[in-house]
This record gives sequence, C-alpha cells and structure tokens, in this order.
Amino acid sequence: MSEHLIAEREMSAAAETVLALVARRAPGAEAIVRARFGSSALTRFANSRIHQNVVEDVVSVTLVVALGGRVAEASTTRTGADALEALVARALAAAALRPADPDFAGFAPPSAVPLVTHTDEATATATPSDRASIVAAFVDATRSPTRPDLSPSRAPAPSGCAEESGVPQVGGAVARAGVEAAGFCSTRVTTTVLASTTGQRAVGRVTAASLDGVVRASPDGLPASWTASGSPSSPSNSGSEIAGCPVTLKIAV
Repeated sequence: MSEHLIAEREMSAAAETVLALVARRAPGAEAIVRARFGSSALTRFANSRIHQNVVEDVVSVTLVVALGGRVAEASTTRTGADALEALVARALAAAALRPADPDFAGFAPPSAVPLVTHTDEATATATPSDRASIVAAFVDATRSPTRPDLSPSRAPAPSGCAEESGVPQVGGAVARAGVEAAGFCSTRVTTTVLASTTGQRAVGRVTAASLDGVVRASPDGLPASWTASGSPSSPSNSGSEIAGCPVTLKIAV
C-alpha cells in the first residue's frame, strides 16, 4: 500500500473520530469535518541566485459545528486523540457563545461527488531541482539581449526619481544594465477528506504551482541609494526611452 493511501486512511479515521466525539458530547449537533494532508515546497531566490529551499508537511483537521443554528469553526494541526478531543471541545464551546442564525438551513444532505482531476503529477512530485530549473529559466530570461538598453548619459533627474545631482538617463539600442531577479517558485499537493453528520463522504486531491518574481534593472553608474518610482515611457516616445531610474518589474504566474 502506498504512503498516500495510508495517509488518506489515517485522515479518514481522524475525521470519523471527530464526528463520533461530537455525537457523544452534543447529541443532535450537526458537523462537517475536513481533514487535509500533503506537502508544500518553496524555492526562494535573490540577486539572481537561489538561497533557500524548504519543504513542509501539511496536516490539518477543521471542524464546523452547528448547535440549534449557532455555527462555529475550529482547527488543529495535530491528529492525536487528545488533540481531536480538544478540537471538538473548542468548537462546541465557541458555538455555545454565538447567537443563533434563524436562517440557518442545516448542512446539506449527502450527494454524489463527480470525479474531477485537479492534479498534475509533475507538480505533485516536483523536486528542488525541478523548481531550480524554473527559477533558472526566469533568471536567464532577464538577461535576454533583446531587453531595452539602459546605457546611461548624464541628465537632470526625472520627476519620478530624486537625487541632488544629475542622474543617468536611459536610451539607445544595446543592453548594458545590471539586472537582478528575486522571488520564489512554489509547488503544493494536498488531499482533503470530508465527512459530515448528514452522511456526506468525499475525498479530493489538488496540486498548485506558482512563480512570483521581481526584476530590477539599474543603469550603469546609478547611485545605490536610489529608489525606483519610474515606469516605461509612454508610446508617444516611441518606446525609445525609459525614465532614468531603476525599473522594477514584478511577474506572478
């Protein structure tokens, strides 16, 4: 049996345990349990270099209870017997303090759950090397020879930047600027087990991936103390110039 199936059975058992505890402590109460497990990984880079790679296990159990229209929610990241007992106690105590919702219709009865695939195996099994390859492609793209020229010439400071003396202006056709990239690439895979007192049972698995990056281009000779508030020039300038301050581009995928 695979580790995933073993974990799924363990989380299903945890969900059933929580429902049994609710029934014992508050007969007649309605409840929905979401037990989730998986992993989340993150590769960070700064100054165009990877400096951190982290992977963490994701485990949580969330309980939503309804007592006569008083609805409350509580969560835990532990699945031991004592932790689940405490989870139920917290949720019921919180529900007892809430005002009743006269429009609460109760939790939905059980229904068929369509089989929909929300997973990408390459994402689910992504390694640090896989994420590093994506980061490398992003950094390499910032070094493309087709990027706008940022070669400097002395000129008064534009309104978007501030410095006491003259500052480099930007223009031309040959890229000569230093470019640095920073950001992260993340991958995640989680499985959620759902169980309710109305009889609903379901299991779903999902993967997610993202790349968030910032590219900072500074003209040669630009003072390090500069702060960027400039942006690419308007089309009326035929795209031949960029405001004479560092250009920061943020990309999220």
